[in-house]
Amino acid sequence: MLCRELIEKLEKLAPRELACDWDNPGFLAGRGDKEIKKVLVALDATDRVVEQAVKEKADFLLTHHPLVFRPLKQVNDENFISRRIVTLLQADISYFAMHTNFDAAPGCMADLTADPLWTDYDIWRDCKKDGTDAGCASYVCTGCRRSSRT
Repeated sequence: MLCRELIEKLEKLAPRELACDWDNPGFLAGRGDKEIKKVLVALDATDRVVEQAVKEKADFLLTHHPLVFRPLKQVNDENFISRRIVTLLQADISYFAMHTNFDAAPGCMADLTADPLWTDYDIWRDCKKDGTDAGCASYVCTGCRRSSRT
């Protein structure tokens, strides 16, 4: 599968428009035409995670928290953010993050967290879009036990 094809699937799962305005999810580094055979998934792109991606010969690094939140003014090995980007690019590893868009997307973080904890309770979603920000929350109704969930 090409990197851009994997990205299409990830963006369908957790659309970028669900992200908070301050967030920076998406395709952060790499080549869209790269063949992806091995994906490393992590919470953060720490030095250790980036080193593991290189060691494991991953083609794609997927993290929850984006490494880059603000535009980089320099890309070199002199600060921890750009050093990690340089390492990923040198190893030809594409990098993608899904943060608040994954938190808010139906079936993703909020639902994955709530579902196993509240199997005997009614769970419903409240999603709003005000044009500048998106937000969804799962609510648990502890006073309304049900035999089946909707």
